[in-house]
Amino acid sequence: MDPDRGLPAEIDEAARELEASADFPSSYVALVRSRAARLSAPTVHAGDVRGALTLLEEYAYVDDEVPLEGRFAAIVHAKRLVRKATWFTTHHLANGVSSFGRASVWLGMTIAERLEQLESRLDDTAARTQTELAELQERVARLESGRR
Repeated sequence: MDPDRGLPAEIDEAARELEASADFPSSYVALVRSRAARLSAPTVHAGDVRGALTLLEEYAYVDDEVPLEGRFAAIVHAKRLVRKATWFTTHHLANGVSSFGRASVWLGMTIAERLEQLESRLDDTAARTQTELAELQERVARLESGRR
């Protein structure tokens, strides 16, 4: 290990060399990377209500279909039996959670629209108030100058 470069730099270099080799399983690694990226924390800026609702909508759905793939026929058969035995409960729970997620998104969108309307009205009111204040200050200045 070169103490000047450090271990992370050497690991990066070794990984690049492995990826460049002909027998590197690039399609499998691409699949793993894409699935790992889906597990990463979502990025939404603070205060971005609509972005947060989009994430909620994306993650609120619960799939009740259990994958049955397997390397051995006995495992596939066992998975089918377990799925049949637990289907009602998992289906009911998945639908309940998904429905709650959809309702939460609907409520959030309604609240976001209402907030945007209120912010717009507040901006309009602030602009009108500033205009009226300027007019009143002019009027007071005219009235005061007329007294002198």
